[in-house]
Amino acid sequence: MQQIDYGELANVGEQQDPDLSDEFEISAGMDPNSAAVCEMEGLVYMCGIENGGIANSLAGKAENACRKHQQGNDNAAVNKLNAFINEVEAQRGKHIPEGVADVLAGYAAAAGQSLE
Repeated sequence: MQQIDYGELANVGEQQDPDLSDEFEISAGMDPNSAAVCEMEGLVYMCGIENGGIANSLAGKAENACRKHQQGNDNAAVNKLNAFINEVEAQRGKHIPEGVADVLAGYAAAAGQSLE
């Protein structure tokens, strides 16, 4: 599983928040695969995507991926993560800055690989 430095994510979005890493922690007791998938919704909001509709759409896909994983349906979870990546790529350079798109797509890809 890819290791993400959450402190660095604070500098990715347009909102610079040096304390952001303190707000985004992997839940205690959560297995690493669940953490990789289920923390993505918070990651979306943390990146400061200005278009609320796009942020909510991505967060919904991340939430659905988490739910499918928790239900034991990792195939469906991976499909949801792929839909997430496709939306990020579609909005890259438009409503999602390049650096943010790199982080979101990379993290989603790593989360999906952890489930395969």
